[in-house]
Amino acid sequence: MIIKFIPSIIIMATLFIPDISKSQINEPTPSNLTVELFEHPEKTTITDFTPEFGWVVNSNTKKDFQTAYRILVASSFEKLKTGIGDLWDSGKIKSSQSINIEYNGKQLSPNSIYYWKVRIWNKENKISRHSDPQLFRTGRKTEGYQTDRYPLEQLEIELIKIIEKEKGDYFIDFGKAAFGTVKLTVTSNSKKRALEIHFGEAIKKENSVDRNPEGNIRYRKIKLKLEKGTHTYTVTIPPDERNTRERAIKMPDYIGEVLPFRYCEIKNSPSKLDKASIRQVAVNYPFNDSATNFTSNSEVLNDVWKFCKYSIKATSFCGVYVDGDRERIPYEADAYINQLCHYNVDREFTMARYSHEYLMTHPTWPTEWILHSVLMAWADY
Repeated sequence: MIIKFIPSIIIMATLFIPDISKSQINEPTPSNLTVELFEHPEKTTITDFTPEFGWVVNSNTKKDFQTAYRILVASSFEKLKTGIGDLWDSGKIKSSQSINIEYNGKQLSPNSIYYWKVRIWNKENKISRHSDPQLFRTGRKTEGYQTDRYPLEQLEIELIKIIEKEKGDYFIDFGKAAFGTVKLTVTSNSKKRALEIHFGEAIKKENSVDRNPEGNIRYRKIKLKLEKGTHTYTVTIPPDERNTRERAIKMPDYIGEVLPFRYCEIKNSPSKLDKASIRQVAVNYPFNDSATNFTSNSEVLNDVWKFCKYSIKATSFCGVYVDGDRERIPYEADAYINQLCHYNVDREFTMARYSHEYLMTHPTWPTEWILHSVLMAWADY
């Protein structure tokens, strides 16, 4: 999957208001704009045609707060740059609210691109400059209610260790387990060659994947047929009974099936493999690794924090909270714990909302677990 990112537009013009002097301008500007809770709405489409806007209030003034705001929404960047909100100019609205501000302008069209920005007034009635503009795009109109969400991402992870055990036989350690597959570049002088790839979450002994792990620890052997010449292959993970059951969350076609693994062994490689030859292709919901941080004087506690934070990222591979690879089914109580943890490690709320609403129409059987839907709704609210 190729993910296209639309760069943020940095250069902008401030709307000229004659009766505001430089001494009345308050810095810094609002930041971290959101549309429908998406901090990166350019990565998806919005199907709510009266979307909600949000932003972070910033100030250098002690104990400052927002007293008013003004939103501009335009049909082009050029119009927004010159201070024209041809679709919606909210005017000065006296309010401290900086999230869930519902669009109240002209009718938005499906499959279109729009731009918006905001400025605010502080407790001293000083006005900020406009925020950087944010792009958002609408999708097609849908019947009924729909929760928008990001598409899943595929990230290529470098290995941290590669050992050639025997000629053509390699052991690879990617450092962390992830749901995904492997991408590798191999040269073969024949079409008759095939690689034997062993995926695993655990090792039996040093530099050897555990081929008979206990419990729900995963192991899989897959054969890869080679073409003549030098080619780059992404290994296809065959589906199994667990991930194709009726209630299981299916992986989208643009991603394909995945497997949780940290290690792999490659047998019978006709060409030499090195760090540049192989990547772990990890799948997850968009995640901002730098959104949160924690350090203490305890290395053990620091490791627990890193493990918990990464677990939220790694287990987001379905785009909805599931029980890992055991059944790939969302459960209300599990999802509630996931939701609270996710809120604490990233400024991301759309996966929790989607998971909650999915469970409202796909409830599970434990009688007391459906009651967690109330707690999920309250946390989302």
